[in-house]
Amino acid sequence: HSYGRAIDINTVQNPYISGSGAVYPPNGAPYVDRTQTAPGMIHAGDVTERAFVSRGWTWGGSWDTPIDYQHFEKP
Repeated sequence: HSYGRAIDINTVQNPYISGSGAVYPPNGAPYVDRTQTAPGMIHAGDVTERAFVSRGWTWGGSWDTPIDYQHFEKP
């Protein structure tokens, strides 16, 4: 993150879920259910995900474990 090769967006609405199932930040737990479409949530194929991926970034929401919905990184 500090080198500008990763960014986290709306950390509450797009929580990090550890391999053990812990949710960070804890107040992001209601947003683990990705069938929701609350403002600020990032979903596969939406405008945010497409904008980053089309420019060579990878999205943590497509990882198996951990799942990091807030995270984009440029390899």
